[in-house]
Order: sequence, then C-alpha cells, then structure tokens
Amino acid sequence: MTARAPFALSLTVAALTLFAQARPDLAAGMRAYQEGNFANALAILTDEGKQGNAVAAYTVGTMHSSGQGVAVDQTEALRWFKLAGQKGDADSQYTLGYMLERGLGAAKDEREAALWYQLAAERDHTHSQSALAYLYADGRGVSANPETALKYFLLAAEKGDTAAQLGAARLYAAGKGVPQHLDLAFKWYKSAALAGVQEAQLALANAYAEGLGVEADPKESLRWFRAAAEAGSVSAQHSVGALLAVGRGIEQNDSEALVWYRKAVGQNHPEALYALGNHYANGRGVPQNTAEAVRYYSLAAELGHAGAFFNLRNMQADGKAGIDAASEARVFRASAEQGNPDAQCQLGMMYADGRGVARNLEEAARWIRLAAEQDHVEAQFRLAQLISAGKGESPNVTEAAKWFRKAADQGHLEAAYLASLVFLEGHGVDADPALAATSSLKAAQGGNLAAQTAYALACLDGRGVNQNPREAVKWLRIAANRGYAPAQARLGLLYLEGKAVPQDYLEPVQKSL
Repeated sequence: MTARAPFALSLTVAALTLFAQARPDLAAGMRAYQEGNFANALAILTDEGKQGNAVAAYTVGTMHSSGQGVAVDQTEALRWFKLAGQKGDADSQYTLGYMLERGLGAAKDEREAALWYQLAAERDHTHSQSALAYLYADGRGVSANPETALKYFLLAAEKGDTAAQLGAARLYAAGKGVPQHLDLAFKWYKSAALAGVQEAQLALANAYAEGLGVEADPKESLRWFRAAAEAGSVSAQHSVGALLAVGRGIEQNDSEALVWYRKAVGQNHPEALYALGNHYANGRGVPQNTAEAVRYYSLAAELGHAGAFFNLRNMQADGKAGIDAASEARVFRASAEQGNPDAQCQLGMMYADGRGVARNLEEAARWIRLAAEQDHVEAQFRLAQLISAGKGESPNVTEAAKWFRKAADQGHLEAAYLASLVFLEGHGVDADPALAATSSLKAAQGGNLAAQTAYALACLDGRGVNQNPREAVKWLRIAANRGYAPAQARLGLLYLEGKAVPQDYLEPVQKSL
C-alpha cells in the first residue's frame, strides 16, 4: 500500500466554495464544475488559473487528468498542478508527487516526487506524509532512512491514514533501522485492520496465532483470518481451513475447513490443493478417494508444492497413483522449474530413459546437474555416471570423479565404491590407494557387496591400508554369505591355497553350492 490516487475535489468543496465567494468569477467557475457543466467551468477556471489562482489551477489540472469537459491529458494536467503547487497548494504538491512517482504526464522521477511530497508534508498534508514515508522506507528518490520514514508514518497514522498505519506497523514488526516493538506493530496493524486493510487483517491474525505483541488467542486469530478471507484473501481462506482442520484452541470442523479450502482452490492456491489432497487421501470430512487425492496432489505439484510432489511420487511408487508417464513428467517438470532438486533429478532420469518424454540425454544432464548443484545426492551420482560415459555432456573423468566423491561424502554407497575405483586406478585424478581404501570401507560398512570385496582385496594386498589377511577374510565372508560370487570365488581360492585361512579343499565347493 502506498500513496492514494488524487484528482478528487469532493474532500475540499466546502473550503473551495468559501474561498470562491471572495472572487465572483472563481465562484461561477466552481459552481459550474459542481453542477457538471464542465465546458463552462473549464473556460472560466482556465482564465482564473492563468492569473495565478491556485484553486482554479488545481481544478483545471483535475479536469485534464480525469477527462472532465476535455480529453484526458496527463501532461497538461501536470502543468496545471505545478502552477498550483508553486503557489503553495498542498493538494497540488501531493498530486505532483504522486504523478512524478509513477511517471504520469512526465518521465518517472522519484527524486522530484520526494521534493513535492516534502513541501506538502511540511504543510501537514496527511497523504503526503504517508507517501514521503514510503519513499524513505524504500530508499526511492531519497536515501533510505527508517527513522525518518517512521516519523512521517506516525504523523499520518495518528490522523487515520491506513497506508501510514500499515507502514508504521511493518517497521515496528521488522525492527530494521528502528527499535523493534511488537506491541506497537500490533497496535497499528489493528488500527488498519479495523479499517478493512487486508494485509493488516492477515498480520493481526498471525499476531494472535503466534503471540506477537499480544497474548496468543486462537479464536481471535480465526476471527481476523476469517475477515480477510471473506474479503477475498486466498491465503486467509487457506488459513481458515487449516485452523478449522486442526482445531487447536477452537472447535475442530473438517466440513467447514473443506469449504474454505475449496474457496482457495478456486484461486489455485497450492497449499489448499495439497490440503484437499490430504483430506481425500485420508478420508477426512469426505469419503476416502485416491483418484481425487491424486488429482489435487497433481495440481498442487504442478504449482511447485514440494509436499504434494513427494506424496504423489510415493503413491506412484506404491502403485496407487495410476498416472501415466507423460502426466508424471508434467508434474515433475512443474516442480523442477520451481527449483525442487528431487523433481529435477527425476525429470532428468525420465529424459535419460525416454519415459514420458522423448529421450534426450542433453536435457537429462541439464536437469540432473541442476539438482546435483543443490547437493542432491542421487543427482550427483547420476551426473557422475553421465559424465563418465559421455552421455549428455562431454566425457570428463576428472569431473566425473568430483561428483562421485561428492555423492560418496553424502553416504551414497555405490558412489563411494566407484570413487574407490577411480582413486585406486587414477582415472582423471592422481592415484591414491589410501583414499580408495577409505571409500571402499565406507561403502562396505553400508552393505555394498562389491565394496566389501574390494576392501578385502586391499587388506590382502596392503594397498592403501596395512596388510591384514584376517580383516580381508572377514569382509570376504560377509559378501560371500550374501551370495556375492566374486567374494565366494576369492574366498574359495584362499582356502585352496591355504592363505590367511587353513587349507581346505571342500570349503570352496561348499561356497559354490
């Protein structure tokens, strides 16, 4: 909320009439204006304005700006307002500031707008004080100065200007550049809320919900959310639904909650769509309906709702969603474009597989890289694989090694095993048997059979670790007992040769059975 639009004479008609009585021509012009005889009014008042009468000049400016008796011409209107403003007319000065701030009738010039607002503010012009405060708060046309902004906000707020009340509340709530006073923020939010300012009603509802500057009161919170919701605030409609669905401190009511959720859904509110999906998924207030849950989750996910995306993906994995691959790709894309790394990775994998979309390895690599750069561990592993194979990106063993290592550092077992091979053999990096052994041990401890075998071999040969046949046998047995053929073969060979274990010609046969 910023400055109010000017160009309305109704607020000052009485004063204008009194003043006009001392000037017959001005009185006639103003009478014609009030009677709607704009052509006659324009002729008389134009002449009066040219003689330096501020009231006449302001009225002529209003007529040019509003198209009363003449074609709309903001440039001409600005010229007349400037004539009146230079005579010290505060309404004209405010109007000049308003027009220059927005580029009406002339190029946008916030610096000059601030100068005109300042002149009017010094004449105690309420709307100018409020408008000037917003410029100081935002640093537009003047250097940002929260203290000066608050000074002017309070001057206008005390006189009932709701834009200023809202501005003062914001500054007190944020406490940036001025001391934070949640109680004063509450006071001014309430003043604006009582006047019907929607943002203030929402802020007041949140204050009652969180106990910010006032004692927490769920019933008052619901009352103010409801006031904003009834005025059309979609976020408030969702909040009313959420409060009624939870019922904390108020009577729980799923049926009414659904009414408000549906109002918000009508305006494509993602949280409300997600909430409706949950109600249908769990049969709360409505009969359980998986198809409806999927529909609402899909709509929310397409708007970037992460929770809806995860629920939908889990339902798909469980075979409950029943959506085709093309629809799934569309949902993933919508969430991916919102920056969801899981969706980016999934979409990339769909491009790699040609599932739901035409196969495109470049697109696969692009989406997977976006997710990998957000530390998505699976994406880091997949990107390393693509780069290593030269799919979608130029082959680069050094780059691949980097991403295998990043994924391994986050606990990805297969990445840790592959990183151990990279460092053992020196593919794109300097060979480092010790780092290779560390990576293979990490994967081995996580249950990766190939890594268990690789670490065992490192222990047998003393590559990167101290030679330890007993430790080698331990890891070979773990992998062999889980049916991993390479581990069984190597352990069998040890028994045949009697190395690190007693020689036993039957043990290899038993391991193969």
